[in-house]
Amino acid sequence: MKKNVQIFFSTVLIITLALTQCGCSVFAPPTQSLVITASEKDAEIFVNGSFEGKGSVTMRVPKNEDVAIMAKKNGFFPATRTIPTEMSTAGILDVIGGCIFIIPFIGLFYAGAHQLQATKVQMIMAER
Repeated sequence: MKKNVQIFFSTVLIITLALTQCGCSVFAPPTQSLVITASEKDAEIFVNGSFEGKGSVTMRVPKNEDVAIMAKKNGFFPATRTIPTEMSTAGILDVIGGCIFIIPFIGLFYAGAHQLQATKVQMIMAER
C-alpha cells in the first residue's frame, strides 16, 4: 500500500513538472491586435490579400506570420508594407529555460514565441 502511494505521488510530481516546464509560449495567446490607419480616410485596406475595411482597421492577426498590408485609392499610388515577426519575450524565456531544462524548447513551436515588430501601422499615400 505504501509503495503504491509513493508511486502515485511520484507520477503526479513528474507530470506536474513536465506541464509547468513546457515553455511560456504555450500559454501565450496565438494572435495579437494590429491597428492600420491610411492617410486617406476612404482608402481600401487589404491585409494578406483580403479586403478588411476603409480608412482604419483594427484586427487580430497570428503572431507567427508576417503581415502584408496594402492601402489603395483612385488617384493615389498604392501604399504597401510588410510587418515581419520577431521572437517575443516568452520565446526568449523558452530559449533560456530550454538551455537548463530542455523541455521549454517545446514552446518555440507555438505562435506565442513570436510577435509582430509593429502593432500600429500608418499607411502614407501619395497622389499620382
